Amino acid sequence: MKTTDAIARNFSKLAVLCLMLFLIFTGNSWAQIPADAKITPIVEKLIDKNARVRLEAHDALVSIGSSAVPTLIENLKNPDCNIRWRAAWVLGDMGAEASTAVGVLTEALQDEDAQVRMYAVLALSEIGIPAKSAVPSLMAALQDKEEYVRIYAASALRRIGTEAKVAVPSLINALKDKNPRVRKNAALALGAMATEASSAVQVLIPLLDDSEYYVRYSVVKGLGGIIGGYQDIVDNLPSAKLKKVIADFEQVIQILDSDKENFTELDTARIRRPLEALKAEKETRLFDVAVEWIFKHKLLLGLFCYVTLLPALWLILLQIKPLWLLQINNALKPYRTHLISQEEANLRSKSRRKQR
Repeated sequence: MKTTDAIARNFSKLAVLCLMLFLIFTGNSWAQIPADAKITPIVEKLIDKNARVRLEAHDALVSIGSSAVPTLIENLKNPDCNIRWRAAWVLGDMGAEASTAVGVLTEALQDEDAQVRMYAVLALSEIGIPAKSAVPSLMAALQDKEEYVRIYAASALRRIGTEAKVAVPSLINALKDKNPRVRKNAALALGAMATEASSAVQVLIPLLDDSEYYVRYSVVKGLGGIIGGYQDIVDNLPSAKLKKVIADFEQVIQILDSDKENFTELDTARIRRPLEALKAEKETRLFDVAVEWIFKHKLLLGLFCYVTLLPALWLILLQIKPLWLLQINNALKPYRTHLISQEEANLRSKSRRKQR
């Protein structure tokens, strides 16, 4: 009998929920009531004692989408923490469609309830790049006392990507977190920052020896993201910076090659391929560097040609066409004889003047 009553009650709740959804999605004149009044009852079902009703309400709100966001935003400040974290959860499942809730979700990162903070972080992560205004608060969340908040804060910064480049120092600091999942997500987030996270390379390298395999894997992936970013901009990379990047990642390759037990060929390839591309670019620049140096030192170039190239040219002519030199010598002989005669005449004239 009790089982029958329970089924009846659940059926009644589902019927009410279905009726609400019907009223929302139909445009009949008799159902023209304010949107908030339609959605609020569904939000209240998020804390129903029956798990199935809660799930149906959650899915219904996600399906409604942006029309439900204002009501959910209001409920992020509900006195009941269960309503607050469930509202944040729904907003997260809406993704970028809930971008107008970023401000309130950012405030929720300061909520006294850890679960509310955690679902607010998750929601910001799902919203992604439109949540870039929350970056400073997410940076602070990397030091939250609740480990899951720290874990998902790093993940959220990863989803925001280079728009969150200001968070690089905070993510570098998170690499020292005692929780390995925080270290893992921080490494992945730094990889998503590409070249903006270049300062993290020397901090990431020691974590290739982390005790947790998934941290090591994430570090390789993060380093791969950074060097991959350099590969994309290699044409505009100054030569000095290019040399520095190559040196840093050659160090990474040495570690990966020497530790076959922990790293696969795929791990190594993630670094080696872009590194080889950078090396190829460096080799093509050697000729350019030489030409640039020569044009900056034209006097030295002229002296070098006079000392080495001119004698070499005469030597080649002497070996290949000795008669050419004889012909040149015969052609110049009259001029040389005239010059010598002129010089002798000058000497005689000077000698006569002295005798007088």
